[in-house]
Amino acid sequence: MIKLSKAFSIFILVSCYLLLVTPVSAHILKTDGSIGAVLHIDPDDDPIINQPAYFFFEFRDLKNKFNLDSCSCTLNIEKDGQQVFSQSLNAGGNKTTSANLSYTFNQKGVYQVKVSGSSLDNSFSSFTLNYDLRVSRESGNKTPNSLMLTLFAPAAIIVVFLIITFWKGRSGNEKIISK
Repeated sequence: MIKLSKAFSIFILVSCYLLLVTPVSAHILKTDGSIGAVLHIDPDDDPIINQPAYFFFEFRDLKNKFNLDSCSCTLNIEKDGQQVFSQSLNAGGNKTTSANLSYTFNQKGVYQVKVSGSSLDNSFSSFTLNYDLRVSRESGNKTPNSLMLTLFAPAAIIVVFLIITFWKGRSGNEKIISK
């Protein structure tokens, strides 16, 4: 009976652990029609004020006709409705579906990153992708890794519970032999 209750306790703990873990995704896919792009910003998808932020776009096309070489694509960054940066997107390296560039944010705030494009040879439809980006990190400030905190706390609770459960189980099953 004790083994069954331990197994049930372990099952309940593992189930609670799996429910507590929330999926975290820094990379966001935005779509417009058949065209979409995943945006990644280095460092850590959390730009630092007065340091270059490196933008990486990986474009996807449901019809497999998108190519940056045949796209008049532009990246615009706006803050409070005012354009603060604009640049054409060109193919990054040997991939014709990815682009990269850098920009340095000079103040905190919420920025709108807008990628728009139209086909030079009518191979795909025009598109506009909008991303909202909060810039609040200053040089020297590190934000805690939320995924690590999310995983560590429940794991620590489970380990402590298992140690207590098995400790009690072992001490309760010992037989005293007297001579």
